Amino acid sequence: DVLTLGGQGLSAFVGLNGSSPDRLGLSLSGVDFGLALISEKSSSGSGAGRQWTTLQASATQTAFVGLGSDLNISASGIQIEVNKVEVGAGPVIDYGTGATSLSVATAPDSALKLSLDGAKGELLQASGHLSLDVYGFVQVAGDLAVSKRTETVTLAKKTASAAAEQVAVDVLTIGGTSLDLFAGVNGGTADAVGLQLDNVDFGLALLSDKANATRSWTALNVQASSVGFVGLSDLLPTARNIAVEINQASQAGDQVIDFSARGLSVNTGSGKAVNLDLDGSAGELLRAEGDITLKLFDFAYVSGRIGFERYTPASDLVLKTASGIGSSVKAQSMLAVTGSQITAFVGYADGGFDSDKTLAEQSDRLYGFGASHVDFGLLLTKSAGQSYTALKADLGSAAIYGFNSSDFELSAQHLILEINSTAGDGSTIDYQR
Repeated sequence: DVLTLGGQGLSAFVGLNGSSPDRLGLSLSGVDFGLALISEKSSSGSGAGRQWTTLQASATQTAFVGLGSDLNISASGIQIEVNKVEVGAGPVIDYGTGATSLSVATAPDSALKLSLDGAKGELLQASGHLSLDVYGFVQVAGDLAVSKRTETVTLAKKTASAAAEQVAVDVLTIGGTSLDLFAGVNGGTADAVGLQLDNVDFGLALLSDKANATRSWTALNVQASSVGFVGLSDLLPTARNIAVEINQASQAGDQVIDFSARGLSVNTGSGKAVNLDLDGSAGELLRAEGDITLKLFDFAYVSGRIGFERYTPASDLVLKTASGIGSSVKAQSMLAVTGSQITAFVGYADGGFDSDKTLAEQSDRLYGFGASHVDFGLLLTKSAGQSYTALKADLGSAAIYGFNSSDFELSAQHLILEINSTAGDGSTIDYQR
């Protein structure tokens, strides 16, 4: 049995004073929808069979009205999709190509054809373009999507296991694309002062074991073109090409999800998606990196790519005692700090420091100390109750500027620094094993 309800070009209002200029509430326009309530007929004629609910809806514009000119919340291009089993067990209805064909009448001469792919399992999904302005202090604009569905994921394989564990999970995803965010004062004006994020794409997945709700996992991928402060003339730290990755398990000792074995797509709106493909062999992971530029009062300048990463590797570490005896142990945690192509200068630049030029290209205007083409990696490890530090750095070029080379010159090329510290018990990590 099939009951359908549909509508086209609808307008709606929920709130106060709906018929007056002083109305306050939620306004919707350009609403199209198709709802199907489906019940399975019992072959024996006794008792109710399975039941399903399917909804596809869209709205051209949604906004909160009556909040004043300083508080604006609106959304456009809204899409809502629901495909559920209401009663009984089994799969949802598949409306994909070559499967169930069902159209819902939305007007005397029009209909909406249901098209939800049953391969996605039970689905609750909403997406649209959000615009938010809170007194010019917080501004957000971009596409967002929220989705709930069921999936089967693969956990990272344990060292002694023959195969990786497969888990059926409920998945809640939140995604966004082409987001611009501002927090500060005078947002949207030439006098804006605050924090600005541009062109942010992100995908967040919250996953819970269907058989054991105490097991859950979190995964996040964020990409942003730039993050920085605007309206500050003497303090301008900025970051570009930012990437953030997180892969975590809620239970201590549980394996993280291996998204490299089976990826997870996070809808971000406007038909786009962020694909989570984090390698589970890295264990629990927190990673952030970006191209950093910091300029302090024309006195100090630093630029280059900086990264931070905390993880717990699945493979064992090899420790060596003072006598050279090796043993394998698990790492409790590892924190890596990396830098590549770093340029730094401290001093005075006649006419101001030119961030578009290298130190060599403006050396005749510099007075101070500078270094360029600096690469480094710092690793802090905890294992078996001991702490270890390892560092490797390559100082590509360093010099003191401001002197006539015929009178005084001090410079260096490719200075290499390597440190592998000994823990309190005299052991060290063998990184060549």
